[in-house]
Amino acid sequence: IRSASDVLGDQVIRILDPTVFMNVLKSGRDVHNEQVYLAEYKRFVEQTVVYDKDSNAFGVLHSGWKGTGIVKEAFFMLNKKYGSNTDDFCFVLGPHINSCCYSIDKDRAEYFAENFGSECVSFIDGNKYSLSLADANLFLLKKIGIPDGNVFVSKECTCCFKENGAFKYGSFRRQTSSLPQDLPLEEKQKHFTVQTAFVFYSF
Repeated sequence: IRSASDVLGDQVIRILDPTVFMNVLKSGRDVHNEQVYLAEYKRFVEQTVVYDKDSNAFGVLHSGWKGTGIVKEAFFMLNKKYGSNTDDFCFVLGPHINSCCYSIDKDRAEYFAENFGSECVSFIDGNKYSLSLADANLFLLKKIGIPDGNVFVSKECTCCFKENGAFKYGSFRRQTSSLPQDLPLEEKQKHFTVQTAFVFYSF
């Protein structure tokens, strides 16, 4: 098992030898290896899987609001390295906190509308807006030229989606909302149900 420091940025790391993958600064990972597992610890951020059909390179991208744009970085890195066309790329945007539960302030809404299209934000009231991380990433993928048929988006919200009457996913926002605001992050994390998304590829 190898771990990486989690900074929620938009840097993509290319891994040729998974055995040396230890404490690497990341928010995204690309691997080109015959047998390898990728795991992503899930919070309210969006996990995106990218696969290049031409080179068989694939990766997991870990994208919160700070890392929005990492899908573009991953595409350009893989395109530069392997020369694959946009038609060769497939993206899966996994379960994440949806716009129904993700509220932001006006300043952040203006930032997203300017950089990721106005459709990813919606006015609620006062200084409150809703944010769709999926729409922000879809805006970038469309701008790059990825065909719509090569992109799958999960509609399940990690904050409110229920299955058989129970919440299906752990949600930091939901599970810590009733805690004191001044409670240290380390204490808040004890109330959060950590989940891990596994991806593997093998010839």
